[in-house]
Amino acid sequence: MRLLAARNKEPTKLVEILGPILWTRVRFPPSPPGVTAQFDGGKCTERYGVTKKRHQSIISLPKVVTIVTFTLVAILSVDFGRKALERYQVQRQVEWLREQVAIEQERNEALQERLDYVSSDAYVEKTARENLKMIKPGEAAVVVIPRSTEEASLSSQAAAPESADEEPKPYWQQWASLLLGSND
Repeated sequence: MRLLAARNKEPTKLVEILGPILWTRVRFPPSPPGVTAQFDGGKCTERYGVTKKRHQSIISLPKVVTIVTFTLVAILSVDFGRKALERYQVQRQVEWLREQVAIEQERNEALQERLDYVSSDAYVEKTARENLKMIKPGEAAVVVIPRSTEEASLSSQAAAPESADEEPKPYWQQWASLLLGSND
């Protein structure tokens, strides 16, 4: 009946009414030696027969802060060093590439000068005279024959009329006479 009457009351009143009933049904673990448990109106209080010891952690808060700080400093130092090394390597690569660009520009300029020279009329005339033995209309070509070549050509002209009557030998006979040393 008390329970039915409690439904109409405020929730805090319900807790006051049901509190002692709920606390009696709850089983608490056995208390450590020297500790007594008392129930006061739905509240459990513990009283220690011995002085209460303060729980101390293994590492104190200042030590934890110091360790975290040093860890962060170490991580940031390593990261800064890594980035500084990368920046140095990139700068060295940029310098090397600039040197390569300068070298290629010089080479390009030299090739451009060569192209301009080769495209000129003076180069075309020089190449035609020296390599192709061409002459301009009205010019006379002069060929200088060295002295040792003159004697060789005269002896070959004297021998040529005699060998003109003979038929040339086949190639295999010419090779055989050359390799074996016979003058047949």
